[in-house]
Amino acid sequence: MFKQFIDKIPGADFFLVTSFLMFFLFFLLVGLYLIFANKDSLRYMANLPLQDVVEEQTSNKEVK
Repeated sequence: MFKQFIDKIPGADFFLVTSFLMFFLFFLLVGLYLIFANKDSLRYMANLPLQDVVEEQTSNKEVK
């Protein structure tokens, strides 16, 4: 199926290679960001949803 697509549409091979390179580059950059990112900042962002739940539970106990 893909061979027919590449053969019948002019420039399809360039499109396929370009889209693969963009896909690969995006995930490479995300991976590099995660490797070199500040670990304290990542921990803070990971705990944000949990902090909201804890704050809500403590505020509900204070109201009662």
